[in-house]
Amino acid sequence: MKQLQVKTHQGEYPIYIGDGCLNELTPFIQKATQVIVITDETVYELHYQTLADVLSKEALVYVIKPGEASKSFEVYHAIQTFLIQNQVDRKALILAFGGGVVGDLAGFVAATYMRGIDFIQVPTTLLAHDSAVGGKVAINHELGKNLIGAFYPPKAVIYELPLLATLSDKEWRSGLAEMVKHGFISDEVLLKTLMSFHTLDPLQEEIFAALLMQSLMVKKNVVEMDEFEKGSRAFLNFGHTFGHAIELDEKSLSHGEAVAIGIIFALYLSKITFKIDLAIDDYISYLKQLNFPLFLKADRATQYMNYMLHDKKNEQHQIRFVLLKEVGNPVLVTFSEEELKPMLQQFLNEMTKEVRVCH
Repeated sequence: MKQLQVKTHQGEYPIYIGDGCLNELTPFIQKATQVIVITDETVYELHYQTLADVLSKEALVYVIKPGEASKSFEVYHAIQTFLIQNQVDRKALILAFGGGVVGDLAGFVAATYMRGIDFIQVPTTLLAHDSAVGGKVAINHELGKNLIGAFYPPKAVIYELPLLATLSDKEWRSGLAEMVKHGFISDEVLLKTLMSFHTLDPLQEEIFAALLMQSLMVKKNVVEMDEFEKGSRAFLNFGHTFGHAIELDEKSLSHGEAVAIGIIFALYLSKITFKIDLAIDDYISYLKQLNFPLFLKADRATQYMNYMLHDKKNEQHQIRFVLLKEVGNPVLVTFSEEELKPMLQQFLNEMTKEVRVCH
């Protein structure tokens, strides 16, 4: 088992990574008056008994439907009602047992129930290595992702790696995209290693734990420098501005798969803005080799723009992107709607014309 320590203005918390680290829950559970597990149907069926075996007291369990649709006002309200009806008090502990959706939702519930109770992230997906660290919790609005939320760090992140064994290739790809993102913005060695993979198999081998640590170190270091996203933490949104638009438009895509597409557009804008070569073709070939679903539609520029205009990172009606001057050197660049739309349409035309992506 490996351990990292995240130090922020709101407090300090550990990240445990490895086989058997669920046992690290014990001291937190012993101090809590009640334990509430929030999970989804898939994780409950596959892994709840593994978690239950290490709980030292009986837990309340709330099971949601898998998928982004559960990060809604309705589900959030239903969980709050469940907690109130069960007389959950301020010294209770919520365990967010699942992927990014569960972590974001359960974290926002914890942040707002009785003005805040403790919670621990127990991620069960590769994607959640990114979302579980840093204390950003939220639910979605129909006009955009994560528009209602808070900065509320967990008391710990418990990353029991054997739980990842049941992930589908889709879920492995989704998490890999966020690791690649970390490489682009901060760690060229990590990026080169990940882009040398011709299949997803290395992610399930011994090399994976070391790579995951590298990726987590990028997230940890950025969060410690800029806990409340006033500056450099925004770099973690590389690929996300357009990625969120794609995710909202194409419901079959996972978050990470959408971010992988968003990175293509971020590289494209970087090329135009800074007159540099970031080997976009190599990146696209890499995604294809790993069977990423690359959905883009040339006739959807207006809809994509509408989604991006409601992105939470925007400032003064300017659409904000994280671009690269070079690998490891991200910068924030804003575009007006009038500036961005023709570049977006040109990008879509080029991508679909060359049959680089499905449409």
